[in-house]
Amino acid sequence: MTYNVLFSNSDYDAVSRVILAHRPDLVALQEIQPEMMDSLKESLAGEYPYTVIAAHLTAPTHLMEPSKTPISGTSTSFFLPGP
Repeated sequence: MTYNVLFSNSDYDAVSRVILAHRPDLVALQEIQPEMMDSLKESLAGEYPYTVIAAHLTAPTHLMEPSKTPISGTSTSFFLPGP
């Protein structure tokens, strides 16, 4: 499942409910801010014990990938706008 949670979204429980209702093996969350990340790590821990986080260096939002199975060999590339 891929899910753009919208950086200004403060309804962390609703995001968690959507994920748990669909029960995907892997979730890719875009535009997640640190407070939501912390909340979801806690609320999803039972179903998604593995998580990869890609912190964006120049933006206030990040990528988070909760998973039911271990994740290995990851890499992330962020593309900055050109001149």
